[in-house]
Amino acid sequence: MTVDTAPPVIHDVFEGSLDDPDFQSEDSSLTLSWDAVDDLSGIISFSYTVGTIPGDADVVPWVHNWSDTTTNITGLSLENGTTYWGSVAAFDSAGNSSVFTGNGITIDRTPPETGLVLDIS
Repeated sequence: MTVDTAPPVIHDVFEGSLDDPDFQSEDSSLTLSWDAVDDLSGIISFSYTVGTIPGDADVVPWVHNWSDTTTNITGLSLENGTTYWGSVAAFDSAGNSSVFTGNGITIDRTPPETGLVLDIS
């Protein structure tokens, strides 16, 4: 008999895409993706949240996600210049859990400044 007291390991949480960009211009949706393992009893489900402070749930409350490792959250009103952090909780069949927070993504709706191109040939 093996007793599993080890929590699942969440390796990464990516906000925006698997490229984990620092910025996105989209202000009405956010994609979260993550990578997690539990070699002893296996992961049975995940939950996710989004907040304006790492680990907080002030934008999207905790949502149970079963076994999917990617979700696209729509219907949001994300503010320009604000950084949002996704957090994921993993639960294994022995009752252990762990939480991991991504490195954040900032909403940038500001267009780039127009520059000049000089042809000196």
